[in-house]
Amino acid sequence: MDSFYVVGASLGNSYVKISSEETSGEVYSFIPAQACCVLEFVPGGTLKKLLMKNRRKKLDFGVAIKLALDLSRGLSYLYVKKIVHHDVKT
Repeated sequence: MDSFYVVGASLGNSYVKISSEETSGEVYSFIPAQACCVLEFVPGGTLKKLLMKNRRKKLDFGVAIKLALDLSRGLSYLYVKKIVHHDVKT
């Protein structure tokens, strides 16, 4: 079985951060021969676009709570996997 690493990257960067348990959590920056970045499709665009489009309306409290919980759960998952996002906005 091939070994693999969890890779964290962000748009606009020419490097990736790779954390390995074998290296006691050290993080290395380099350009691997092959890498895959998987992003979840978000219909309707970014959170910022949603907020800007509806800036004259008050965001429903339930929607605000759901957005905050989804964001915190996603960041928590990345933290557990030792991935640093580096590009959280809005």
